[in-house]
Amino acid sequence: MEEKYSVNGYIKLWIPNSPNEQYIKTVREVIADKSRLRAAFDKIYPTVTHPDHHD
Repeated sequence: MEEKYSVNGYIKLWIPNSPNEQYIKTVREVIADKSRLRAAFDKIYPTVTHPDHHD
């Protein structure tokens, strides 16, 4: 994820003052904060691997 979406990643989604600008900023903030990234992963992963079992 860092290689692709972080501040130094190769995804350069940049349309000033657009919703995409805020979305990519949020993604980059989560990637930079390893505990937030782990929490997001732990929340999302079960819904992808076992869509029938939600908390």
